[in-house]
Amino acid sequence: MSIDTTIGLSKEEFKSLARATQPGLLEYARDVLFDLRVIIMLAMMYAQPSNSLAARIRIHPSWLPLNFDTVALNDPNIVELNMAAIGGVSDAYNLAKLFSLAIDGTLLSNQTLAQIIRPTITNWHLEQVFLYPFVKGRGFFFEKHPVNRNTYLFGHPGYGCQALNIDFDNKLVIAYVSNGLKTGSGKMCRTYQSILRSLYQSL
Repeated sequence: MSIDTTIGLSKEEFKSLARATQPGLLEYARDVLFDLRVIIMLAMMYAQPSNSLAARIRIHPSWLPLNFDTVALNDPNIVELNMAAIGGVSDAYNLAKLFSLAIDGTLLSNQTLAQIIRPTITNWHLEQVFLYPFVKGRGFFFEKHPVNRNTYLFGHPGYGCQALNIDFDNKLVIAYVSNGLKTGSGKMCRTYQSILRSLYQSL
């Protein structure tokens, strides 16, 4: 079974990769006005002491620029690095397919699945990178299920509004990727949250 997902894309394959774009000033202003949590999150980030994790991320290494006019992921020298946290290359279909194989028992045992589908930190706490309250566990973020409030969706938000959520009870994987990066991420990404609401309204 073929899955088109790569961590560390070769320079030869780079030419077929869609280029990422940052949101423009108008998009940024629109997103902030629609969701004032973005301002609160940014204020908290810049108010952190210089030795905090958030501050260290803000003054990131010079070889991985994260600013309004540069997208490091458009550099073939960056994309070819084996950095799973930022260097994964795929589309929504193949990303969802990979995680579907994980939850149907093909890639992960039932014992492992039983551990990862429940959070290990069940109280809401302020996550130190996203600076947003989350329930977490074993590398995943958990949010209340849109329909069944007694259970969770779990997955991970990504840079610029990339997103993955898994509804284990319904054996459903929701993936959203876009080369047009957005202002927010996770719960503050209006585009993905709209898709998520529409999906559950149609089920």
